[in-house]
Amino acid sequence: MTLPRIFGLLGLLSPTLAISANLLVNPDFRTDLRGWRDDFSRPAIWVAEDAGGNPASGAIRLTHDGTGNNAYRSARSQCLSMPAGRELLVRATMRVPAGQPAGTRAAVVLVSHEGETCGGGGGVIAVIDTESASWQTVSASATTLPGTRSLHVMLSVHKATGVTDPGSALIDDVFLGHSNPSFTLRHQLSGAWYNPAWNGQGFFIDVSPTIDVFFAGWYAWGDNSQYLWLTAQGEFDGDIANVLLFQTSGGRIYDPQGVQTVPIGTAAFRFRNCTEGEVIISRDGQPRRAFPLVRLTPPPPDCVLPVAGE
Repeated sequence: MTLPRIFGLLGLLSPTLAISANLLVNPDFRTDLRGWRDDFSRPAIWVAEDAGGNPASGAIRLTHDGTGNNAYRSARSQCLSMPAGRELLVRATMRVPAGQPAGTRAAVVLVSHEGETCGGGGGVIAVIDTESASWQTVSASATTLPGTRSLHVMLSVHKATGVTDPGSALIDDVFLGHSNPSFTLRHQLSGAWYNPAWNGQGFFIDVSPTIDVFFAGWYAWGDNSQYLWLTAQGEFDGDIANVLLFQTSGGRIYDPQGVQTVPIGTAAFRFRNCTEGEVIISRDGQPRRAFPLVRLTPPPPDCVLPVAGE
């Protein structure tokens, strides 16, 4: 069975899938905010106002409803597995609607972390921001810090110190990509991968560079020892695939009726070489989890990817 046929059966293939070098999930907020975690319990909503004027797309509206302290207050984020010394380009189109407190700014903030799930030591490596009332595209280059293992991409609002009135900002078309990738994911990485510490579960991975699609079927177990059918699909760039995570349920053997597939978070896969990788799982409403991946079977003879970021 071909990969497109699998996508068709599961209902996972997005009609908006396009070839891209973007590491982020749902960067253009086409219909919702899925893929962007609410780690901070701060106001953010989807609005039908697209930066490019596309009536079929939208943007995210963030609100800083606390007292300003001359800092960036983040409301939604994504966490990616990322090595040290990686050269990146970040870009976004943003605006601050009329009527906001003076000095309100829309911003995207990149933070390097030494922990696997965007925790531990590290520091800010890039901030792009604007206080323009009309849509403005802003970009910057950045390099991850020594010791980096993950990267936090945070959508934020800035208010001046002492300002108590709410301040809102709109952000759309967020881009994060390698400006100098060490290598790109290749079809030779397709196969069975697992975490040696976990028995009886793992991933079947399919990398399709010709259509820029990364797919993973995750066979796993739930809290009550029930079998879980989880899948991940999306675009990829360089050695990283940051993709949506789906859960499928309701099926019965020999019966195609009643199956439901819903997004439940994101998964960020990174591969160091042909036999070693890692993944950050960000399920909605649950803490991030990171764990190593190793290939279950020997790689193909032509799989000669260099070690990435080492």
